[in-house]
Parts: sequence; structure tokens; C-alpha cells
Amino acid sequence: MLCLCCAAEMSAQKTVSLRVMSMNIRQGGEYAGNRSEPYSELINKYKPDVVALQEVDYKTTRNGKRDWLNEVAMQTGMFPYFCKSITYQGGGFGTALLSKYPFYKCEKTIFSHKDTREDRATGWIYVELPCGESVRFGVVHLSLETSPRKDTRECRETADACAHS
Repeated sequence: MLCLCCAAEMSAQKTVSLRVMSMNIRQGGEYAGNRSEPYSELINKYKPDVVALQEVDYKTTRNGKRDWLNEVAMQTGMFPYFCKSITYQGGGFGTALLSKYPFYKCEKTIFSHKDTREDRATGWIYVELPCGESVRFGVVHLSLETSPRKDTRECRETADACAHS
């Protein structure tokens, strides 16, 4: 499950249009042989302002110990932020954000639950747009274990994190 939150500090008189893309790359990009190029080509085709990524590997055994996110950032000209949820295969596994614009602040919130097998992280970036306005983007990949009580709690905690920025 994916939840992408945006909160803006914009004046009522300004309208700002942003293109946001979200991709679950499944186990560090396994469908593309863990190569970054197919994802970069897709991002470049649609030219988003921000990309939210789930299931990103950072220097894991399965991705050949590569910094996949920075490869994509270099191929797209975007600014990367990796948000590690867990240590995995000698590296990290989590979510990530790519931004067309530099960000001036980033944050991470970890959600740990006794009834799930791994922690989940929400990553946030604060972006100043060319118009001078600021926008906050977040990405989270909710737990794969499901129960109505746990799902409700994860969604509530993520919504609370959005509201308390």
C-alpha cells in the first residue's frame, strides 16, 4: 500500500501545478534486473517534478552493492533522498524521493509495530519551488501484513505525521 502526502505553505492567491509520479520498483527493481536505466527512461519520458519510490535497495547483495537511487538521480538530473526502513543484505531497503528542485530539508519517521516483520519509514523533503513557495512531499510504503486494526493504525500515524509538520 502506498500513501503520498503533500502539504504546501502557499498563499491563497497563487496556483502552482506540479507533476508527481509514484513507482513501486518491487524488491529493488528486480523486474528490470536491478538496472536503473529502465526507470530513468520512464521518469525522463514523463518529466515529473517529484518521484516517490517504494522498495528501493541501497548497496544490497541482490542489486550488486550498487547505489541505485544515485544512478537514477544522475540519469534524470534530479535530487535524491533515500529513506532507509531496514538493514537488508548488507545495505539498506526503504523508500526514496527524487525532486527536480533542490530540497532544503529532509526528515524520516520510522513506524515500528510488534505485529509486523519489518519497520516502515516515511521520508519527507521540503522543496522551494521557483515561484518562491515551499512544498513538503512524503513517501511511505505501508506494511505488507494486513489486518484492519494495524492498517488503520499505520494510516492514522502517517496522516498525523502529515498534519504535524
